[in-house]
Amino acid sequence: MNLRSILRAGAAGVVIAIAAGSVAGAIGNESGPKRYTGCLKATGTLNKVKAGDAPLSACAGGETAVTLGNGDITGILNGTGIVGGANQGTPTLSLDPNYRLPQGCGGGQLARRGANGWVCSGDYGSFTKSIGGVSADHESPPKDGNNCVGDYSLQIISYTPPGAANTTSSAGFSLPTGTYLATASTTTRWYINRTYDMLDGEQFSKGYVRMKLQRNRGGVISTVATWARSESENLDGAGLPYTQDPGVFTALAGDTFQIVADANTVFCTRARLLDGGMDFTRIG
Repeated sequence: MNLRSILRAGAAGVVIAIAAGSVAGAIGNESGPKRYTGCLKATGTLNKVKAGDAPLSACAGGETAVTLGNGDITGILNGTGIVGGANQGTPTLSLDPNYRLPQGCGGGQLARRGANGWVCSGDYGSFTKSIGGVSADHESPPKDGNNCVGDYSLQIISYTPPGAANTTSSAGFSLPTGTYLATASTTTRWYINRTYDMLDGEQFSKGYVRMKLQRNRGGVISTVATWARSESENLDGAGLPYTQDPGVFTALAGDTFQIVADANTVFCTRARLLDGGMDFTRIG
């Protein structure tokens, strides 16, 4: 029987009394909660009480062993992020305001730490912008007349290049203040190929296509992100830009941007960028 059972018995009309002297030395000024076990008589008297899970001596016939204590809460102390508590009565606990998230945020908003606590804020990742429609087309003619072979005396292949380089760029645009991650749009297509076979391999076709994100800040133009692809027929990459992917950049009030597409090739090679563009996601 535990304390709750005893209290229920008392409520039913059973009077519980602790026999005088039977608990001498059993209960003192303890530093922490303890368990006490005694024998409950049919008359409601509790005797043979001793600290622990066994009475001072075995319960006689008609007596019931009961254990008290060790389950009672003598106080509630607050920890990190909690305020309130008490050593008696009915304590109230609540979250410290510094750990309390706002409950009035609208759909899609996030709780962010402000100067005076948590506030509702927009989701930076929910702002995106796509800029497309840039292209570049470049073809380099033969080095010697119309021949695309290493040994020009062979005079094996002759052709006329289809046209000069054609480079276009997007119109200027702006972005809200923030930090952005730029990625190449899925519509972006590109290729670099030889217009004719080099035959003896003494010349190597090589070229690149590129999209540069340029920022105009107070009249100063700088490239803040670059996407590029390049190829070389002999795979050594000499003289070619590294394969690049755009990264993170910042936008301030008053900044304007432009995506510039360009391409370049060497000797009987054509490079094209089609439907190029960049997607921008605000991340901070």
